Amino acid sequence: MNFTRLLSAASGALLITGALAAAAHAAPAEIEIDVRSSVTGRGLSKMASVAVKDNRGQSLASAVARASAPLRQRFQVPPGLHRLEVDVPGHNGIRVALDTPAGKRLPVKVWLDPEETPNELRPEVVKQKTIATKTMLHGHVIDDATGEPLSGATVTLELTKSKTHTDANGYFVIYGAPQLGAKAPDPDLPSSDNLVVQRAGFKIHRIVGTPLIASDNTHFIIEMETGTGSTERDDTHKLVKETQQAILRKAR
Repeated sequence: MNFTRLLSAASGALLITGALAAAAHAAPAEIEIDVRSSVTGRGLSKMASVAVKDNRGQSLASAVARASAPLRQRFQVPPGLHRLEVDVPGHNGIRVALDTPAGKRLPVKVWLDPEETPNELRPEVVKQKTIATKTMLHGHVIDDATGEPLSGATVTLELTKSKTHTDANGYFVIYGAPQLGAKAPDPDLPSSDNLVVQRAGFKIHRIVGTPLIASDNTHFIIEMETGTGSTERDDTHKLVKETQQAILRKAR
């Protein structure tokens, strides 16, 4: 599903335009709000206060924090330009303008920055885990349907042959060896490996072309989909792609 993505902005309002305003008597628009942590990917909807207001500041729809709240909350509002307000305790809230389409559903994923960085992501903690000759790949694995962390997921690097598992917070750390990765066509560009996440009941998630740079670290938020089969995304370095394309053009 394609989501409009909204990030909290410390400076104030952020404008995201979804579609052109509809006629005055058009069918209502449906907004589907999914609130997540921008650093762990964890769902925050149960703690979120959400309000949709018109241009005069009057409430069109709202929801207060409650334990029974679904991950994705839905609101029906008149089409046009509205103001979305989302607040979660311990996070920087967001105030955003949304142009809602008549008779359509607009999925919106709101990413809120926490006021405090989780311990595992504090710079001093990450620095202590960094190894000079290896690439530190770490991240949080989340159930996309519930927004909850997935413990016990198996994380592997196909070429480095490394393996680890996620903890109770869905967090993992794994190390890639640049010398064992797939070589780039240009020796000045980084080698790469494929990061694979597996857990029973979920599709296999593959991130291909993950760059391996010694003493560097990369953090991932991995949203796992229930079902069978696999999902894949390509993280191949931009310069590696350009070099590969240039080689193919010369070969023709």
